[in-house]
Amino acid sequence: MIGLLGMVYQATQLRPPQRDSPPGNSPRVRLSDGRYLAYREKGVPKNKSKYKIIIVHGFGSSKEMNFLAPQELVEELGIYFLLFDRAGYGESDPNPRRTVKSEALDIEELAEQLQIGSKFYVIGVSMGSYPIWSCLKYIPHRLAGATLIVPVVNYRWPSLPQNLIREDYRRKLVQLALWFSNYAPVLLHWWVTQQWIPSTSVLEKNPLFFSPQDIEILKKIPGFPMLSKDRLRQQDVFDTLRRDFITGFGDWDFDPIQLRNPFPQNESSVHIWQGYEDKVVPFQLQRYISGKLPWIQYHEVPHGGHLIVHYSGLCEAVLRALLLGEEPLKLEQGLTDKAICYCTHHTRMVLSESDRIAYGSDGAKSDSPHPPQIQDQDSLKETSSFSPLAAAGQNSLLSLTLNEIQHKSGKSFGSMNMDEFLANLWSVDENQDSSQPNQHQPTK
Repeated sequence: MIGLLGMVYQATQLRPPQRDSPPGNSPRVRLSDGRYLAYREKGVPKNKSKYKIIIVHGFGSSKEMNFLAPQELVEELGIYFLLFDRAGYGESDPNPRRTVKSEALDIEELAEQLQIGSKFYVIGVSMGSYPIWSCLKYIPHRLAGATLIVPVVNYRWPSLPQNLIREDYRRKLVQLALWFSNYAPVLLHWWVTQQWIPSTSVLEKNPLFFSPQDIEILKKIPGFPMLSKDRLRQQDVFDTLRRDFITGFGDWDFDPIQLRNPFPQNESSVHIWQGYEDKVVPFQLQRYISGKLPWIQYHEVPHGGHLIVHYSGLCEAVLRALLLGEEPLKLEQGLTDKAICYCTHHTRMVLSESDRIAYGSDGAKSDSPHPPQIQDQDSLKETSSFSPLAAAGQNSLLSLTLNEIQHKSGKSFGSMNMDEFLANLWSVDENQDSSQPNQHQPTK
């Protein structure tokens, strides 16, 4: 019994953070607390720029991320980009006291030391969006504008209605991961490095996590090397990912849905860009959030997944909307195509009319000029009977609950390994997709 208790105690204790490899040759700034942040500059020279933009990378990424802004546009508008490794990532030192607020303060101090001006733009991608919410809360006076691309949603935000999140299987997975991250990090570290856990190359092909167009994108980009088993075995890498996850999905000091407009005189703008077929963050949550914050301009890419930042033309549309206030009337998704912008209440949608091969679909086109229906925001208020996943016509993968997975597989989670869990989700989705019409597309 004493030995068992000792093992349980050890599973909750993580050894002090350490770097398994020395920092590289990137320029770094020393912060007031002694930590170093590594950064990379792109675009036109800082002293010749008209617009200065700080780009914040996501989970498992770094300052080396791609932001596909056309060089002609960058030179035409005079855009200076500053990318940096968030605490613990890449060549930046970890922050053992990382908080949501510290992310914004890191950005502010980086901007101060590099003297990019009293105001600057910020763009956050995926997990890199929670530092943007933090900037909107803690340093709004330093912002010239902000964009959140496929921003993650924290299920603990108090203002999220239960009817939107109660049956979301992603919420339950996040809760499970948070518990292990907080209370059994050693056990979690051991678990994610086991051979029977699917590798990142397998996960990148799994429709549980990525839409068909995302999977096509992953064939052309490096993917997520920091999430490979070899990298996860490195203690410093695991520590960074774990702390970032806990900060992003743990308890916050504020509720973003209660934020005030940082630009009350419409001197600038805040944008959210979301993929309609994103399987990491459901579009229903983004619609709800943007509906509650009418000062946010919401753009929805109808066939877009979680990796829309890699779509041809998306970054240009993001920059034109943020810097020039232009509507995204033209958006290229790998092939030449046109897009139509619709406004419903405070929701903007980008509707593509392109050949759907660009999204990995069946090549069929729709002649309908109408977007998928957007419900009035008042109808998204919490009710006891409303089911947003069913109402939006999402496929089984998005409306599946963990109980349904067990029922359909005939096995309990206790007797199911990860491969079986993912295989059951995959097979159920494929079976129902073959028997049901595609409800995502407008009818002809």
